[in-house]
Amino acid sequence: MKSDKTRYQPIADKFSGQIWDSLADITQIPVGTQIPVGTPAAMFPNNKILQTILKSYLVFHMKAFDKIATCHYRESRDAFFENILNVPMLIFGSKIDPVATEETLRSLKDHLESKGSKVYWKIWDDSPHVSHLFKYPEEYTQITTDYLRDMKALPPKGRT
Repeated sequence: MKSDKTRYQPIADKFSGQIWDSLADITQIPVGTQIPVGTPAAMFPNNKILQTILKSYLVFHMKAFDKIATCHYRESRDAFFENILNVPMLIFGSKIDPVATEETLRSLKDHLESKGSKVYWKIWDDSPHVSHLFKYPEEYTQITTDYLRDMKALPPKGRT
């Protein structure tokens, strides 16, 4: 869509919004900071040895397959930060998610808002990665429904 806007504009015009739940960023895949974050910490939260092994493999994988896969991961990340569809986003996340960290999601939100994009978002305190709907079904459903109504993807409340 980015490379041929004229050709893909009819498709882009069909989007009124985007919903992202636990949006993982390439920066969180192989590495972390002092606090374990990323895929290794998510997969092996209590095993530092397996975290180290997986982290080492992922770093190798990202380098070895740069032209085959990693370049596409970077392009995907750039697409989120560019918001090429130029439609509002709803982002779900959690303060304890080691893969889709609050810091990364906040960075995306702040960047998009600085470019004029509308961002709706909900960050829970204690919801595991991709488990917000299971932990908070009523709130998740209500936020999603309200967002879809704002995007005119659902009829207004009280109308069928």
